[in-house]
Amino acid sequence: MFQIFLKTSQISDNDWNMIYSQIIKIAGSFPLQLERLESYNGYSPELNKSHSDLIVDENTENEHISFWGDYMSYSAYYSINFYKNWNKQKEKIKDNTQIDDTKPIMWLDPKNFILSSYLPTTNGISFFYDYFDSYAAYRFLIFAIGILMENLLPGRAFAINIDYEYNDFVQSRKWLEQTLNQKFDDLIIFDKNLLIKYLAEHYETKTDLVGRLDLLYPKKYKKNITFAIENIGYKPALEYYTKVLASTSFGTFGFNDVLNPWVAATKDLEKTLELITNTKKYLISDKTNNRNINEAKKYDLKKILKNLLSEFILWTPEQRSFLEKFHTNKNELEGNKDDIFGTLMRIGGMRFDICPIYTTKENLFETFMYHSPKEGKEFLEIIEEWEIKNNNKYNEFVEEYNNIENKITNKKEFENFVEKEEQKDIEKIKLISKIDNYIKQYPKHEQFIVKQALIYNPAFMDIEKSVEDFIKTLLEIRNDNIENIKFLNSRSKNEIITIIKRYIKEKNYSINPKFESWINKIENKNILIFIYFCVALKIYDRTLAFARNYILTNDTYWNKIENDKSIIMQSDIP
Repeated sequence: MFQIFLKTSQISDNDWNMIYSQIIKIAGSFPLQLERLESYNGYSPELNKSHSDLIVDENTENEHISFWGDYMSYSAYYSINFYKNWNKQKEKIKDNTQIDDTKPIMWLDPKNFILSSYLPTTNGISFFYDYFDSYAAYRFLIFAIGILMENLLPGRAFAINIDYEYNDFVQSRKWLEQTLNQKFDDLIIFDKNLLIKYLAEHYETKTDLVGRLDLLYPKKYKKNITFAIENIGYKPALEYYTKVLASTSFGTFGFNDVLNPWVAATKDLEKTLELITNTKKYLISDKTNNRNINEAKKYDLKKILKNLLSEFILWTPEQRSFLEKFHTNKNELEGNKDDIFGTLMRIGGMRFDICPIYTTKENLFETFMYHSPKEGKEFLEIIEEWEIKNNNKYNEFVEEYNNIENKITNKKEFENFVEKEEQKDIEKIKLISKIDNYIKQYPKHEQFIVKQALIYNPAFMDIEKSVEDFIKTLLEIRNDNIENIKFLNSRSKNEIITIIKRYIKEKNYSINPKFESWINKIENKNILIFIYFCVALKIYDRTLAFARNYILTNDTYWNKIENDKSIIMQSDIP
């Protein structure tokens, strides 16, 4: 997810004119040939729409550049529009309610902190209606535009990245630098130390500073906690995450989503219990808050002890490393997110959540005793009961795993599975090798972007074969749809062309501006029937869809279609 925020009150018409002209320049230099989604007016009979013309309503008050995908990767998302007129652009972007012109754009009033919020907001106006979230290949241009805005509008533009790879931005910046022949800094979001410098003087307490950074990097608890402790201080980190933990419900997944990263970041059992006890104190500090008072009653160190034991805190690192053969919470802690499979396993209780630290029985008991001496006897009983119950658990796990592994390896199905997976790996290696060789024809600063596009759509490297395969597939489908052919044969040429136009308009196909005049000249009805199947067919395969796009947008193949006997003759069809 990616978002650009603008401090519109401090951006002039001249500023935006500069930005717009640079966007036009880099969009025209993008190596993947951008395409615009052209909506057809239902009252317009013509099809002469040029989807490669990115400038809409040129030299008018409504002039803007628009694109939604690219030709090479044949991937697309929603349309991105940049308006030439600054006032018009401001009308199109989403306005936020909290704006303080005296504060930097990355600032946010602590009163508006939503603890553990998912989508961050800032002291500015969000450029996209929602967060840009796409793996269409034109994202590299979007990233370059974000870098461009931050650099050319210092202090007035701020881009937030939630989960795209840092290298995507590095490569986008390198391409931008070569294209415009000037140096650009990385996005500020990738430099927390720089963010602290910008923000520190605008917050009264370091606790608020910890909170602001946490809300700029949502759900990345372990990284945020580690950075806060090391660069801002343990005490403000403790104060802030006390509030975060208090905002959850004791013992829930959300509670553990904060507590476990705190354990992983501090690697200290004492600091873990300090967070727990501080949170309980915080909850009961306001005697008028019934919700918090009731929540504090749930806080029971015996439950925390049982939870830590259930996460194998007494097992040695070597023993717990064996558990990683099964599904664990490691990806969640280290990667800051859990995949869908991990979430389902967690809900179903079929995941091993492993405590990030190891301690001895003695230290575990003494730490809990320090915080609640009266419960010492109960703490000891809980620990000893767990030890008895899990005395041979490790060996049982090892034996169970080995039994499963032996059963699987003896099955022919497993061998076939491994062979198929190995074949997939071989094919993937071959494809990457082919792409690496193909991209050598492009300038070095374009090669990364082109490579990502070709991984999406390898068919671009051999368009001729892709089109031939598509025609072969289409003819097979045509021959299996005799009733449709009978229906079309009963219609006049003009009626068939009308049907073809309707499909093109309804599905917003990209076409060559000459396409309409070409089909109007065709007299052979079989060719028109072939074109009908071409536009009417629902295609879910990217290679076939790309081949269709090539036929509709490139007149270089039309002559071959007119002379292809398998198309112009239908002797096999009654």
